[in-house]
Amino acid sequence: MTEDRKFPKLPVEGKRNILITSALPYVNNVPHLGNIIG
Repeated sequence: MTEDRKFPKLPVEGKRNILITSALPYVNNVPHLGNIIG
């Protein structure tokens, strides 16, 4: 875990960079079945 802190998390040219975020519950204030269930 301490090794991860030595190098900053920056986009790398020439490699596929993926950003993972949590889902927003109400995108554009339009609820759908996934919002109701989860």
